[in-house]
Amino acid sequence: MNEAIEAAYQREVRKLGPLLLEAEEAHARFTAAWKQGVRTLGWESYKKTEEYGRLLERHHASQKRLEGEIGPSLEALRNGDPAPIEAGLAYLAVKARPFRSGYTSASMARALRRATLEESHRAILRGILLDRLRRPWASVLELWRWIPTLKTPDFEASLRALADHEVPWIRTRVQRVIRRFLEAKPLPPSNGA
Repeated sequence: MNEAIEAAYQREVRKLGPLLLEAEEAHARFTAAWKQGVRTLGWESYKKTEEYGRLLERHHASQKRLEGEIGPSLEALRNGDPAPIEAGLAYLAVKARPFRSGYTSASMARALRRATLEESHRAILRGILLDRLRRPWASVLELWRWIPTLKTPDFEASLRALADHEVPWIRTRVQRVIRRFLEAKPLPPSNGA
């Protein structure tokens, strides 16, 4: 693996990890307080409270910090700039998932598909895919679409080993991913109809 790419990737993970975690925690606190406040005071009364305003502001501030960090990278990737590839991979790798981050993950995966990745980037992406297959909320179709282009004997063996996982939902998910993306036969050419 290219050491410079790995170092850049790890640097991005260390930078984005705390921002993603902060946004995830701010949303969780806001949601928990909102549910409790609505239950006890009702929606109209709760949204007038100081607590609601403070938690909502904290939630929005954490989202803006995260967007300020990842937004320019995503836009640069969309415009064909290869410089933020490691930032895009780091965003997909970090386990914290704040509010609405699935949309950004899908956009990031699509933008990375257009980038020219070195083998070191592909190795990182293989690890991300294997990790996300083991997480209950991490089903991002845009990531699974990478699988045919990342095929290596070791990666395929890792996927097939996961298909025998003891946790039923992991086993089922991996088996579906293998059927759809690894074993899928190309469609026959259209006859113009």
